[in-house]
Amino acid sequence: MCVGLINAQSHYVAPRNGRPGGPMGQILDDIDAERANVEHLRQRSIREIKRAIRQREDLENDRLEETMTFAAVAASHPITVARALMQFGFEPFEKAVGSKYYFFGPPTLFFPNLFSYMKQLYTTRGFLTLLTGLDSAICIRFFSSIIDSAVWNAMDNFVGEVNTDLRKKQSLENSVRIAVKLVVTDCVVKTITRPFKVVMLRQIACIIENRAVFSTLQGIEYGWKAGWTDLYT
Repeated sequence: MCVGLINAQSHYVAPRNGRPGGPMGQILDDIDAERANVEHLRQRSIREIKRAIRQREDLENDRLEETMTFAAVAASHPITVARALMQFGFEPFEKAVGSKYYFFGPPTLFFPNLFSYMKQLYTTRGFLTLLTGLDSAICIRFFSSIIDSAVWNAMDNFVGEVNTDLRKKQSLENSVRIAVKLVVTDCVVKTITRPFKVVMLRQIACIIENRAVFSTLQGIEYGWKAGWTDLYT
């Protein structure tokens, strides 16, 4: 009997952390490990879902921003047309008579201001005249946004990533990196989109001689055949 009691005590395993030892304790440990693994996967899934939601919201915001940008380009294009014609010296409208110093002074002839110029251009040439070169302006904006993003990301390989969080204190090194990226990006964007701007101004110049306005692709094709440098004049 004593021998049996000794053998029974030799197989007894002390409990760990309030749990029974032996096979039952191992099973409980495995259950806890599986539970921890499931909880980890659940938390990871939640983080992935939140990240996907943020990316979708950012994408929708970017699309909305681009849409608003193109709408702003279209809405402000008549001002671009009128300003370009005034810079070309195209003044077909009658001058207004007014005081030299607005309220007093000798009578003086004045060219129509920007908005008066737009109104008279609309009256004499029609509304579509104010939209001349809009296709080129949209191309400028479209390619500018693509090139700007591509060059900005590519510059990370040369100057390193920069911290654009304005809430944090910017170091001199980080400020120099931002300045370099802005200058390089702006130069590349203006160089590549220059042909579209030249074509747009030539389209607007067709208004002066009352000629048919060519499209953006026709202008690029003509400039290419005449020599690519013709589009950078």
